[in-house]
Amino acid sequence: MLDSDASQKSQNRHGSVYVFFNSDREHRQFVKIGLTTRDVETRFREEKGQTNLISWEIGYSATFRDCHMAEAELHHLLDTADIKIIGRSFG
Repeated sequence: MLDSDASQKSQNRHGSVYVFFNSDREHRQFVKIGLTTRDVETRFREEKGQTNLISWEIGYSATFRDCHMAEAELHHLLDTADIKIIGRSFG
């Protein structure tokens, strides 16, 4: 692989992992975990436009060199935690 190819691949993995949560008391247990290589606010607005996210807020976001690996690790930690996870779909 050429150095420029490796550099571009590395840049494509830089981004943020976010958690959106429902601020409605009845649905507070629902969260959306995802990643974006763009701005989290932009991703949130897109998600709000595509789904019924009336009471949702950005609860947390962090930037990583490899957001794909960070998101996978977060899902792995949740999968192995002693909590109930109901699916991974959103919408």
